[in-house]
Amino acid sequence: MVVECKRESNSKEDMFSKECWMSYHDQNTDQYNFRHRSIQQERAWTMKWGDFHQNLMGSFPGWINYKKGHVSGCDIGKEDDSCVVEIKNNENTMNSSSKSSVMGKLIKQQKDGKRAVLVIVNGDFSKKID
Repeated sequence: MVVECKRESNSKEDMFSKECWMSYHDQNTDQYNFRHRSIQQERAWTMKWGDFHQNLMGSFPGWINYKKGHVSGCDIGKEDDSCVVEIKNNENTMNSSSKSSVMGKLIKQQKDGKRAVLVIVNGDFSKKID
């Protein structure tokens, strides 16, 4: 399945990185460009799934989709403001610094008297995040 990217990335290409990658993987420019586009498409697809999960959960009765820029920094919350939720597609979408950021947001909401929940849609549920 191919996902169409509607807009091009604004980031500038790192020629040194590109040359190193092509050399290491024995690729020509066309092969590199194909792989690079595939990676961008996969990222776009993953982000769309994140939007889907947020929109779905935010449409449950009694819940609100906060969209972008909500004061809590979270994805959805209860209409009565008693609970906020941060949604992640997969546990590997959070590196150590973003995990710290997410946990910081949720801890702040707990201190404000709300129930704070981290939902990992596709993850290893045998692991626990304290």
